[in-house]
Amino acid sequence: MTDRSSPISKTLFRISYAIISSARNLADLERYEDMSIKLSQARNSVDEALKLAKEGKVVVYIDGAK
Repeated sequence: MTDRSSPISKTLFRISYAIISSARNLADLERYEDMSIKLSQARNSVDEALKLAKEGKVVVYIDGAK
């Protein structure tokens, strides 16, 4: 693992993936995942949603599926 990627893993459907980012973002990955989940559930106040959107990071999912 470099400071810019996670180990290559497999999804539930056995599709390979890796997460590429800075070491700091990778260290806080669980926090960013929690933020994404909260935003996707749309159960937040407008203020909370704006706060999460400002603090979060953009994640682009690319996998090996054909």
